[in-house]
Amino acid sequence: MRTPRELLLARHANAQPKLDALRRRVVAAHAGAELTVAAARSDILAQVWMELFWSCRRAWLGLASAWALILILNLTTGPAATSATDLASRTPPPAEIRLALAEQARLRAELLGTDQPSAQVRKPLGPRSQAVTTGSVT
Repeated sequence: MRTPRELLLARHANAQPKLDALRRRVVAAHAGAELTVAAARSDILAQVWMELFWSCRRAWLGLASAWALILILNLTTGPAATSATDLASRTPPPAEIRLALAEQARLRAELLGTDQPSAQVRKPLGPRSQAVTTGSVT
């Protein structure tokens, strides 16, 4: 005689391949869950890349081209004199400035046909009295 175990196994023998397939799917899903954590991290990075950079690629391209232009202009213009000693070494001394202004005044007088350059009289910068501002003489 057969035991109840043998009867049950014989009766459900055709379910064995279906159960094996189900077991494989569950094990694969469980093993895949560990892989999906790493995949989720890479998906987050890909999503950040897509949302921040790829969607605004025209704006990023514009910024990159502007910076490239600034860099090119900076490299082609050469070093700029920004320190006070550089500026002081480039400016002529006051005596040379006075000579240049006198030469300009002489040339202007020569072009206008006058004998002497016109001398401008400087007025004092102090406060004016009311008689001067109104034009009345007391």
